[in-house]
Amino acid sequence: MSNFFKDLKDKITAKPEPTPPATSKPVIPPTAAERVDSPRLPPRIPAAAPAKPIEPANREAANTFENYIVNKGDSLWKIAAEKLGSGNRYAEIQKLNNLSTDVIHPGQVLKIPPK
Repeated sequence: MSNFFKDLKDKITAKPEPTPPATSKPVIPPTAAERVDSPRLPPRIPAAAPAKPIEPANREAANTFENYIVNKGDSLWKIAAEKLGSGNRYAEIQKLNNLSTDVIHPGQVLKIPPK
């Protein structure tokens, strides 16, 4: 057997050397104060102040809609006829609830605009 194959066989069958136990300290991520002062990391950007909620012109008119739970057999037309007095007003319910189609499902909660 040539030296090449003998060396190869020795490498394949040799037991790996045990790794020495770690003696170094574990790496701990920097605290917020250390991160700000660190030259390697970019400075932290302060958070923006929270935005104030927009107040509606008429607070009472803003929340005057009624919630309606869809029943089996309901349609937007039928709900509009019962709750708003005219089935032609189904588009108002559709728009208020951000519906792209007229498909509704039993158990779905819809907002109904005032009469």
